[in-house]
Order: sequence, then structure tokens, then C-alpha cells
Amino acid sequence: MPDMTLLDAIYAQRAIRRFTQTPVPQEVIEQLIAAAVHAPSGGNRQPWTFVVVRDQALKEQIGEWYLDGWNTTYASDPNMPHNALYRSAETLAHHLAETPVLILACSAGGGGSITSGSSIYPAVQNLMLAA
Repeated sequence: MPDMTLLDAIYAQRAIRRFTQTPVPQEVIEQLIAAAVHAPSGGNRQPWTFVVVRDQALKEQIGEWYLDGWNTTYASDPNMPHNALYRSAETLAHHLAETPVLILACSAGGGGSITSGSSIYPAVQNLMLAA
């Protein structure tokens, strides 16, 4: 991974929704996960697991679930503006399985509220900044 300052990484970070099919070396995956697990968490419990998915059939199943969620949440809303951001997110929903690898951040926070697993948020941010 190229060297850059933390502020450069923060200012350059974008929500990427289009991916190449270039294979991602295992060493890079390990670096990204190492960055993630060095994040702070409440009580230093580190209530997370990272699942690396390379298997095409499994990526396709995850892509189907993601597309179902997209269709339920966004595509079915007639008031949703179909601007560039929408179209970009829609592309991701239809092509998620084409990525060379998925890293799923799984929280053991439980509880059902949006904040119950919030200790994982810094870990995901670290992973994204490292990427």
C-alpha cells in the first residue's frame, strides 16, 4: 500500500461503488484487517469478526441479499431522487458479486438497535482508511 499521511487518507476517502476485478493479494487483506483490529472499542472488548469472502458462489448469494435490501429500501421508493449518487449505489447493488473479494465486518454487539454494535464503527473506518 502506498504511504500517505493520515490526513491525506481522511481527506481522500470516498464511498467506492465501482470496482475492478484485479485480484487482491492475501498480504493486502491481512494488512487491512490488522488496521481494523487496532481500532479502539468500548471496554477493549473488540466485539467483531471479519469474514473474507473470495468464493464466487458465496459472493453471488451475498450480492442477491444485498440487491434484495437495495430493492426494498431504495428502488421501491418512488420519492427517491434518481441522481448520480443513486445511480452509482444502484450499480453497486447490481454488481457486488463481481468484486474480487468482500470483507464483511460482523459485530457481536447484539441488541438490535443501530448503536448496539457501535464499537465496530472505528474498526470499519480503520479498514476503509487503510484500503
